[in-house]
Amino acid sequence: MEGERISRLLRELPRHGAPAYFTAGVLRRLSDEPRRRTFRRLAAAAAAVAVAVGVFGAHELARERGRERERREALHRLEALEARKAELENEIRSLRRLARDAQPVVYLGSTPSVDVVVDLGRLAPVRLTAHPTEGGYRR
Repeated sequence: MEGERISRLLRELPRHGAPAYFTAGVLRRLSDEPRRRTFRRLAAAAAAVAVAVGVFGAHELARERGRERERREALHRLEALEARKAELENEIRSLRRLARDAQPVVYLGSTPSVDVVVDLGRLAPVRLTAHPTEGGYRR
């Protein structure tokens, strides 16, 4: 019943006619519609290309940043290895100096009052042959 009342009230509303330029405007829009569709398609395609270029650019930028980070890490590792190499070379030089400057002695033992040590530096000028004798090696 309510629906019938609304329908009756709508029929009682005053009628307004379309303005004189309405038909010409509709026909003009209909003739412009293919151009608008073409423009919309071109705009959509341009937007899609812009998004694709943006995504590709962002991806390439991220890859380049990753490569740059890897280069920095590799350079850091290389610098650490070079520093370690320098430390080892210094240690080797130090050990060679110690060996060169060391007194060639052999500790044989000790008693509470005496340490028994053989100074090999005194024996170095004496050459022993490789032919043993009864009591030891020949000079």
